[in-house]
Amino acid sequence: MHVRALVLVIFAALCGLPVSASQPQQADQLPAPAPYCFNAREVREARQSDARTLAVRLNDESRYRIELADACPDALWSDRPQLVSQHGWICGSNTEYVDLGDRQCAVAGLARIDAREYADHVLRSQRRASGDANVLDRVEVRGQRRRGFAGTTATCVDTRYMRGWRDEGSDIVVEMSPKRSGGNRYYRVELGGQCTEMGSMHHMRLESAIGGNVVCGNAGDRAMFFREDSGASEPFPFQRRINENGLAARFGCSVSRVYPILPEDEARNAGKR
Repeated sequence: MHVRALVLVIFAALCGLPVSASQPQQADQLPAPAPYCFNAREVREARQSDARTLAVRLNDESRYRIELADACPDALWSDRPQLVSQHGWICGSNTEYVDLGDRQCAVAGLARIDAREYADHVLRSQRRASGDANVLDRVEVRGQRRRGFAGTTATCVDTRYMRGWRDEGSDIVVEMSPKRSGGNRYYRVELGGQCTEMGSMHHMRLESAIGGNVVCGNAGDRAMFFREDSGASEPFPFQRRINENGLAARFGCSVSRVYPILPEDEARNAGKR
C-alpha cells in the first residue's frame, strides 16, 4: 500500500507567532520539485489579508503569497489550521490545501513577494481582525507582561533602537540596531501625503498612535519633523539625529508602511531598472 507522506504545519492564529510541524522532516530529505517551492517547515509567520489570500514569512526572511482556489474566510482563526502538502514542499499546486477540520481550502497559486507587499498583507490582516473584533467572545488573558519589542520585525520598528535617518524622495530610511531588529539594519518608512518640507529638517521622531515605542504603519502612526532655529548644520553627512528633546514640532506626516530593506529585494529592484 502506498503511503503518502504528509507534512502538517500548524499556522499561528492571529498571525506572527512561531509555526511548527508535526511530522518528520520529509521536505529536508527530498530535493525541491521546482525553484519556486519552499519548505513548509520553514514557515515563521502566517497572515490572511483577505478570504482567498495568505502571506507567509520563512526563517530565512523570504516571503510568499499563497492564493486559495475558493474563498476561505478566517482560515487562521480556526482551532488548528494546518497546511497540508506532499513531502512538505509548497509549490502552489492543486495537491496542497489548508485543513480547517470541518473544511479544506485548496491552494491555487504561489508567488514570492518582497517586504513591501508582505507589509501590506500584515496591515490588511490587522484591519480585518479589528473589524471582526465585535463578533468575538470576550477573552481574559493572565500572565506576565511581555517586555521589549511587541511587534514583528518584519513590518515594525522599535523607536528605542533607531540610530539615524535620511529622506529619500517621499519616504524616509531609518537605521536600526540589527541585534534589536531581527538582523535588519535599514527600514523604509513610507509616508502618506506630501512631506516636501522634511528635507530641511534636522530631527525626526516616529510616534505610535496607540502609544509605546513600536511603529508599524497603523492608522495614526506619524513621523514628526523638527528644525533647529540656529541653522546648525547636520551632525553627520549620511544621517541626522533623532528623538531630540526641547524642540517644537514643525510638522508631521502619516506613516503608511514600514518594512525592512532586504538585500534580495534591492537586487531584484535594481534588475528591473
